[in-house]
Amino acid sequence: MKKRKWIIGLLVLCVLFIIWNLVWFFSVSTTYNQLTENIPKDQHNDFFLEKDGYSYYVVKPSYLTWAGNLTITNLDTDNSIIIWPSVFDDSFEYGLLVHVGDSGESVMGIKVDEKLRSIESDPDSEKIINDNKNELELIMSEAKSFWSIK
Repeated sequence: MKKRKWIIGLLVLCVLFIIWNLVWFFSVSTTYNQLTENIPKDQHNDFFLEKDGYSYYVVKPSYLTWAGNLTITNLDTDNSIIIWPSVFDDSFEYGLLVHVGDSGESVMGIKVDEKLRSIESDPDSEKIINDNKNELELIMSEAKSFWSIK
């Protein structure tokens, strides 16, 4: 009788693991397949494209994780917007990588909303955003257009 309970328990665990894998696979595929349809794979099997002064890069989530991202970079300034799509709904989280300093030797990472407002109340972040506002708005507009983000 004990052996039968162990077998049933193992079968239930296997079925749950298979269901988890299927949920992961279909949710990630549904989200990321449409985001990568305009981007070819490069020689390293990454989704990467340089076009019209921007680079577009998509990182799909690793096996059984939900965290992937989209990155668009202005090739002239190397300033970037990182976008984290949700695999469960149509929401997105946003971040900036902005080069600061006289020669852009430092990079500042800032979490922002879709209107490029800093999530954290930090005067330095807000100044950096305001100093680069026009460029960041152009990058965000290009990202939303390229990936059809509303």
